[in-house]
Amino acid sequence: MEVKVTESLHFGALGFRDPFIEYQDLREEEAAVVPTLEVDDTLRIKVLDRCGMTCFFCHNEGTPVMNPTGLQAARVSIYSSFNAIPFTQTDILQTDEGSFSSALTALRDAGIAKEVHWTGGEPTLAKQLPVLTHAARLAGYSVKMTSNGQSGERGLAELADAGLSGINFSIFGTTPDELARTQGEKFQHDLGLAANRLAQMDAAMQTATELSVKVKANIVISGEADIERGIRLLEQAPDAAHVRFQADTSDREQSLKAIYKLMRELGARPVARTIVAGCSIDNYDYQLPEGRIVTFKQTRFSRLPGVCDNCPIDKAGECHEGYYGIRFYKGAENRYWLSPCIQKMDTAQTLDDFLDEGGLGEKVTSYRTQSLAQLQNEFPTHYNSENN
Repeated sequence: MEVKVTESLHFGALGFRDPFIEYQDLREEEAAVVPTLEVDDTLRIKVLDRCGMTCFFCHNEGTPVMNPTGLQAARVSIYSSFNAIPFTQTDILQTDEGSFSSALTALRDAGIAKEVHWTGGEPTLAKQLPVLTHAARLAGYSVKMTSNGQSGERGLAELADAGLSGINFSIFGTTPDELARTQGEKFQHDLGLAANRLAQMDAAMQTATELSVKVKANIVISGEADIERGIRLLEQAPDAAHVRFQADTSDREQSLKAIYKLMRELGARPVARTIVAGCSIDNYDYQLPEGRIVTFKQTRFSRLPGVCDNCPIDKAGECHEGYYGIRFYKGAENRYWLSPCIQKMDTAQTLDDFLDEGGLGEKVTSYRTQSLAQLQNEFPTHYNSENN
């Protein structure tokens, strides 16, 4: 089975024009960093669909927005018109604790995952989340979450007590005007709401750090116009928060150039690199002059053999993240589903089919093993087994 991984930034090695030649110094320093290798062991679980924001770029973990009325009328999945989802997504409830725990145990025993990562919608709107977090911890998982911070500090103490160890906060703006411009027409001009959301985000990040929950603040830099907001985030985020700059998939070249320019303006230099075998994650840590570490999140577009082969989305150059890991959903009739792709959801399988011989689970574990072997051969590096 051939393992296909393309380093998206190594244009010179691939014989293409290098669009980042003006940042050759940073690129050469990146190339000199000896990477640490880890293996993808995360299960991204969609807990619910609800969200109090209406971001026009929302992928909603690949599923359609369930509620077509009220607050959610301006929020849709950017993929739902073509990704052919084979099930109706429903919320994972507190009453599902037994079956949910059994599903997590089966996936753990099959070597699929060691970490649970809550997604949505906005997972902090799920009142059952502390119970589910506790259930995941009892099943042997570490537990983290992605959040837009809209709930503020509410519920974070209960989640920390239940075993939540980390939160990735998605930062869509650093001023009310910036945040409002990311919203659908319904809230695009509501600067009061945007200011309130920013205050809630600040409270959430501060409270999480006080609770010793690891905080990451993720922000997309789409172009040079976003450089100032990247700098503002560094000024606004708690000192304990780890800021990560990531590229806009709609225009990667301009986005990546802007992040390189931001790194140069900050006087940051690359000091570490982490590649995650078995998915597309490739992160560079840059150190600021005062010592603070920020992350430049890059991508090695990986493809899952037997799934991504001959994918029309990939062939058309419209694949936004490559194979990025397994997503977990609850469907109708209390059936659990797993999908390797949020853009082409007809690849999803029920839990039983996923774990059967020849199912996706077998393809995933085989790909991870071969991806790690390829990376160990490619780089004179070491495997960080403590994180896997």
